[in-house]
Amino acid sequence: MNIKMFFIIIGATLCLDQITKWLVINNIQPYKEIIKINSFLNLVHIRNTGMAFGLFSGKGDLFQIFFIASSLIAVIALSYYHFTSKIFFLKTVACSLIIGGALGNLIDRLFYGNVIDFIDFHIGKYHWPAFNIADSVISIGVFLLFLCFYRERD
Repeated sequence: MNIKMFFIIIGATLCLDQITKWLVINNIQPYKEIIKINSFLNLVHIRNTGMAFGLFSGKGDLFQIFFIASSLIAVIALSYYHFTSKIFFLKTVACSLIIGGALGNLIDRLFYGNVIDFIDFHIGKYHWPAFNIADSVISIGVFLLFLCFYRERD
């Protein structure tokens, strides 16, 4: 059951991420258009050549190769960890969310040379760096994985 769920969550995460990015690419002009959802949330179209929160943006092809390699290593390492240690529900969800998100951003890097970010959360004039579905599920997955590590420690 957990193996099937592992691949279903990866697939669902990847599909949701890529569909939302496709909608952004085809409906929002990059860096020009802002769609206000409410007082603290906008939709934008940002091309992120760096890593999370735009760190190391614009650093060139060598960094892109590093980000691609890092994503592949993370996918392989988490898959190995998932299948070689005791399998339980929370770990399956955590690993599959991280892998699905990593694959979503990896696809962007391979096809566009950058990652499509579009969620603009802000409080007044203070903006959190734009992010996407893949970034969100990676963050949730990492949090759940820490819970798993804590649980395995006991």
